[in-house]
Amino acid sequence: MRRCFLLFLSLSLMTGCTPEQQILEELQLVQTIGYDYVSEDKILGTGGSTSIPPGQQSLPTDEVFSAVGYTSKQIRQKLQNESTKPIVIGRVGVVLFNQKLAEKGISDLLDNLQRDPEIGRDIFLALAQDSSQKIISTKYSTSVPTSNYIFDLIQQNMEQDMPRINLHAFLYRYYGKGLNAYMPILQKIDDRLKIIGIGIFKDDRLVQQINTEEAYYLKMAEDTIKKGILEIDFKNKKLSIENLSSKPKITVEKRNGSYKTELTLKIKGRISEGGGFRMTSKNIISGIEKTTRKQIEQHMEKLIQSFQENQVDPIGFKRKAMQNRTFSNKKWGDQYAKMPIRVNVEVAIIHAGIME
Repeated sequence: MRRCFLLFLSLSLMTGCTPEQQILEELQLVQTIGYDYVSEDKILGTGGSTSIPPGQQSLPTDEVFSAVGYTSKQIRQKLQNESTKPIVIGRVGVVLFNQKLAEKGISDLLDNLQRDPEIGRDIFLALAQDSSQKIISTKYSTSVPTSNYIFDLIQQNMEQDMPRINLHAFLYRYYGKGLNAYMPILQKIDDRLKIIGIGIFKDDRLVQQINTEEAYYLKMAEDTIKKGILEIDFKNKKLSIENLSSKPKITVEKRNGSYKTELTLKIKGRISEGGGFRMTSKNIISGIEKTTRKQIEQHMEKLIQSFQENQVDPIGFKRKAMQNRTFSNKKWGDQYAKMPIRVNVEVAIIHAGIME
């Protein structure tokens, strides 16, 4: 009798510890969230969700919910009022901010994102050049749900030629010292969506935009690249250098109270499109290496100068300088805009591909 009682008690306790099971078909799983500027204190929130109607041959159906409110929590409550199912945001993969809202500042929304236990740190953040709501409401593919389409677009571009950034990396830059955060910019053209560049933040406000070519140079300057493609102009021909790999190194010196900085890039690649040149010629290879080095240095110096003019530092020169015990935050701030930052590029064409 005593054994039966203990068994009953154990089963009762196990039942009590089992999490409440939820059936996916009975939930409104939001996969994309968008925020748009309405006024100084109001924002438009949009949630993009996908549901599969009953039936074996049914295709996923996009559903979009929008509401205006003062806070993200109030907007979420209003969205819930439109839905016949409980709204769950644990599957969110992308959060969009429209450009005007980002220029005003997104600190409150970032704070809510990092505090929400349902939101993962690996989600993507992105800017909508025009309207987040329009991006989420558009059907881009007949076979792929819109939320999946947006997520895949950002992910595959970051694997190729855009700097990698997610919520975790953005917050690291946002709260860390000596770095500025950034996120990709999406533009909707009719029923197509494309990434047109990178938006760079100073604190929580968008202050500078760079195009996709400049974004690739930013990726080379602040991260190790293992795969990429660079197009160069050589003797009035366009050449492609593929499998480009690069490794950046930053050095900062302080002499007599003045800072001097150098960015060194070691780049390797092979020519995939040679423009008709004879790639077995050492003179041709040497000329391509020299031209590539000069082109990268010019583009990189121009990009860094634009960062200095906007008082942003996404590459992390300041972070490197802060590793020195003699670092002075005031002197760095006074000098950064006109600080000499030298770019030194070393290029090695290690293989000429099928042209050889």
